[in-house]
Amino acid sequence: MRQIKIFDLKFNQKEINFFSKNSKVIFKEGFFSNHSYVKKFENEFKKLNKSKFVLSTSSGTSALEIILRSFDIKNKNVLVNSNTFIATGHAITNAGGKIVPVELEKNYFMMDPKDLEKKISKNTGAVIIVHIGGIITPNIFKIKKICEKFKVPLIEDAAQAHGSSYKNIFAGNFGDAGAISFFTTKVMTTGEGGMITTNDKKNFNKMFSLRQFGFMKNKLLHDKVSGNYKLSEFSALLGIIELKRLKSRIGKRNLIAKIYQKNLKDTKYKLLKSNKPFICNHYKQIIISKISREKIEKILNKNKISLTGGVYYVPLHRQPIYKKQLKKYKLPLTDYFCNNHFCPPCYPELKKQDIARVCNVLQKI
Repeated sequence: MRQIKIFDLKFNQKEINFFSKNSKVIFKEGFFSNHSYVKKFENEFKKLNKSKFVLSTSSGTSALEIILRSFDIKNKNVLVNSNTFIATGHAITNAGGKIVPVELEKNYFMMDPKDLEKKISKNTGAVIIVHIGGIITPNIFKIKKICEKFKVPLIEDAAQAHGSSYKNIFAGNFGDAGAISFFTTKVMTTGEGGMITTNDKKNFNKMFSLRQFGFMKNKLLHDKVSGNYKLSEFSALLGIIELKRLKSRIGKRNLIAKIYQKNLKDTKYKLLKSNKPFICNHYKQIIISKISREKIEKILNKNKISLTGGVYYVPLHRQPIYKKQLKKYKLPLTDYFCNNHFCPPCYPELKKQDIARVCNVLQKI
């Protein structure tokens, strides 16, 4: 019985040869950061994502922090769903904002527009909608309308959602700006790295400056506190390879998700899934269960099956670093989701018999 891993990223020989050949070009050019391959990667991603402007960064976290700094959220509230990775909270904190968690709705376990409208105010600097597991909530336009009403920027934490769309609009194009992650486990990777998307030139120009020390038109002068968040040429080269195969790999993820959904239909498990006009990249197949996650994980481990990371088991308002400052917020649906979901393996390298084996074990629990 072979081990079914958390993820098992593979590249074929043609892709490896392409990387090797073009790496020699990078050495010959002698510029290892923010040069020709970075520009090519950005241009190709921009076309694929149908965004007017994109900007590569050192990580998805730095992309989000740059966006928040560009909207000057210092000492202002930033509304966000609490079931997100710690990086979202840190980006808000590092940019000088104050986290205000928003409750979830019960269908997709995404941000609840009603709770958002209750909490948004004149002191709100931004709203961050997190596309958890690659899911774009059907409430996205309601959320956008609320933000427009209060003249508050809508930022998409699309770290997990590249390739996901709703009504033919790709993640990162609904709000004022979006942040995408290319960490190793994502649907495409540059090892470490990220991308900012925006359709506003003024926003783009601010973010372009913030990506590199906050320089002014005269690059010897700086009028903003920032850092160095550029992407390397080698990372961009890997990104170019990944873009070529992104569509097919998302197709495989969707096929795997459909097998899960078919095999576990009418069982004790509730599987979150997408229906047209919503297309999910299925970075995760999220399953809700009343059976304890500890029990499920223990039995899966005995059968050499690894659970992938959740989305997320410990929300921001329960994280040690933020627990004290966020203790006044009561988020029962968020707590329910975080306590009662799990994510089985869902990546292109899996075989159909692997999924059948996972489903077989789950049905017996």
